[in-house]
Amino acid sequence: MTRPAPVVVVLAGETTHADPYLRAVGAAGGHPVLLRPSAGRAAWDAADADALVLAGGASVAPERYDRGYEAGVAFDPEHDRDEFELAVLATPRAQAVPVLGICRGLQVLNVHHGGTLWQYLPHHGLADQHAPAVPRDALVHQVRATAGALRDIAGEDPFPVNSIHDQAVRDLGAGLRVTAETADGVVEGVESLDGRVHAVQWHPEELAPTHRVSAALFASLVRRAHATRTAGSAVAVPA
Repeated sequence: MTRPAPVVVVLAGETTHADPYLRAVGAAGGHPVLLRPSAGRAAWDAADADALVLAGGASVAPERYDRGYEAGVAFDPEHDRDEFELAVLATPRAQAVPVLGICRGLQVLNVHHGGTLWQYLPHHGLADQHAPAVPRDALVHQVRATAGALRDIAGEDPFPVNSIHDQAVRDLGAGLRVTAETADGVVEGVESLDGRVHAVQWHPEELAPTHRVSAALFASLVRRAHATRTAGSAVAVPA
């Protein structure tokens, strides 16, 4: 008997181009459901999610991690989105299902766990370009997986990824560990200590059709979502 596709909720901004995320989830065997901040908490509570994807987008506002705005950095934060996504992550349902954070999504997860962010990487003397003016699917630098599920997927050798970010993890949040880095020390992957939350700094949704590691991230999420649904943990959570 064919198992029903698990419901994978994708949280994205009001103007985020969400199709690549939805396609990647669908190609991995999940049933994608898109939620934007305007949908509100009620839509998340009604979604019966088996897994969660936090998509990329605008920089997280520094007040979310109790910092001032770095001098010389232009911000256009999406405060409604920050509030919505952090509120969702605090719900019992979100804490019972597997999560994949992507770019901004990794940063939101780090902030949710009490971590902080570098607000603008070009100010910090890094060797790599982390937001070059190239197509979103261009492979621009190497990362190395160092731990966790990502190392199981990618192996020990460096592999190329795209890069579309100005911010990155500064202080790591509680309950997280680093799973990948660039040669210049930027955190490119984190995972919760219990293995439920995976996050990467690059954009695997843009690469999944042709990039083995990126496709495997979505396959892993859907596989874990099936296990969540089978165990019933996505249903038996408090309201």
